[in-house]
Amino acid sequence: MKQLSLDDLSGFIGGIDAENKLLTALKMMRPQGQLQSLVIKVDGSGARVDDYAFEAKIDGLRTEPYAKVPGFVGVSGKLSTQGRRGTFLLDAQDFKVTAPHVFRTPIDANSVSAALSWAVDENEWQVHGEGMRVVAGDGRGTGTLELRGPLKRGVKPYMNLRVSFSDGNGGHASRYFPINLMPEKLIAWLDHSIVSGHVTSGRLIIDGDLENFPFSDGEGIFEVRAHVQQGTFNYLPGWVPLTEGEAHLLFRNSGMLITHHQGAIGSLKVGRVVVSADDLRRPSNPLVKVDGVLEGPISEARRILREAPAPEDSHGWTGYVNMGIDTSGHGVLKLKLAIPGLDPRAFDMRGEYIVSDATVRFRIPGLSADEVRGHVKFDREGPTQGTLEGRFLGGDAFVTIAGQRAGERAGIMLSGHGTFTAAGLFETLRWSPLRYLEGDAPWIGTMH
Repeated sequence: MKQLSLDDLSGFIGGIDAENKLLTALKMMRPQGQLQSLVIKVDGSGARVDDYAFEAKIDGLRTEPYAKVPGFVGVSGKLSTQGRRGTFLLDAQDFKVTAPHVFRTPIDANSVSAALSWAVDENEWQVHGEGMRVVAGDGRGTGTLELRGPLKRGVKPYMNLRVSFSDGNGGHASRYFPINLMPEKLIAWLDHSIVSGHVTSGRLIIDGDLENFPFSDGEGIFEVRAHVQQGTFNYLPGWVPLTEGEAHLLFRNSGMLITHHQGAIGSLKVGRVVVSADDLRRPSNPLVKVDGVLEGPISEARRILREAPAPEDSHGWTGYVNMGIDTSGHGVLKLKLAIPGLDPRAFDMRGEYIVSDATVRFRIPGLSADEVRGHVKFDREGPTQGTLEGRFLGGDAFVTIAGQRAGERAGIMLSGHGTFTAAGLFETLRWSPLRYLEGDAPWIGTMH
C-alpha cells in the first residue's frame, strides 16, 4: 500500500458506535498524519501474532492529549515491527508535546531524533530509546530511555530516563515545572524566583517505579541538576533581586538545593547564598530556607533593608534602618530566611551585620563615631543583640545592644561607656570655651 491517511482512519473510528476502551481512546486522541510505503508481510499461517511483519514511514503524526496520555505534533520516522517486537527511527521536525495534566504550556522542539525499540510479552511491554537528541529554543539535549508498562496485575510501570542538556534558557524554567506535583502557590513562587539565566549544562534522571514518582520517600531517583550563569533570581517579592548570579541548581525527589557563589544584590557582592527545601510537595506548607552572606557598603545594605517590604504582622526593621543617621564603610550581612511556599510574605528572618572601620554620623552637626567595628544581630522586628566599639568624642567607646520585649518587642536598649577628651569635645561642638579644657573623663549612659 502506497499511502494511508490516518485522518480517514480517525473519521472511520469516530463513526463506530461501540463501547470499547481502545476505541474511546482513539476517538479522543484523533490521530492524524500519513503512513507511507506501507508493507504488511505474513509468514506462516497467520494464526499467530509472530507471523506478521509491518513496515511504514510515518509523516506528520499528531494526536490530542487524552487522560494522562500526552498529545504529540510533528512525529515522523520509520516504523518496523515483527510480531511482538519492533523499532521506530524517530526523526521529527517542529515537534510538540502537550501534557496539560503536567505542564501548563506545550513543550516545543525544533527537532527530535532517537532509535526506539519495543517488545511485548505476557507480563509487560518494554520500550528502549538510544541516541536520543533534542534541539529546541530552550536548549539541546541527549539521552537514553528505558520504559516498562504492566499488562498484568502486580507488574509496576518503570522508567529509567537519563538526559544531559546544555545551552538552556533559564527564563523559561517555569514551562517545565510539573504542576501536578506541587501546590499552585508554590509554583507561583518558583515562577517569580527564577527570572532569567543561561543554563550551561545540566542533567535529568528519572529512575524508579512511576507509581512512586517523584519518589519523596526515596523509592527511586528524580533528579535535575543545572549550572546557571548570568542569572537573575528573586526569592522574596518586593526585595532587590540577585543579579549576575552563578548558581548550581539541584532538584532531587521532592527536595531543592540552589547554591550561589557569585552575583550581586544591588551593589552588595554575594559571598554565598544557599536556597533549600526538604519537601516541596508538603501539603501543609512547604518551607524554603535561604542562608546568605553578602558584602559591601554599609549604606547599600541599609538601602536594601529599608526598601524591603516589612511583614504586615510586624513592627518591622525599617524603623531602625531609618533612624536618621548617615553611615559609611564596609560590612558583611549574614541573613537567614524561612519562606512559607504558600505565603512568601509571611517569612521569618534572622540575621547578623558585621562592620569594620565604619563611620556613623548623627543628626547633631559634627557628632560622629569613627573606626566603628563589631556586630549587630536582628530579626524581622529589629535588633536583638550586639556589641560595637569605636572612637567617639576623641576617646574609646563601647556600646551593647539588647532587644526588649513586653509581649511584643517594645524596642531596644543601648548601653554605652567610654571616655571623651577635651579636644574631642571641642572638635565636635566647636564651642570656644572648650578650647581651654584639657584631659579626659569617663562617660556612661543608656538609651531606650
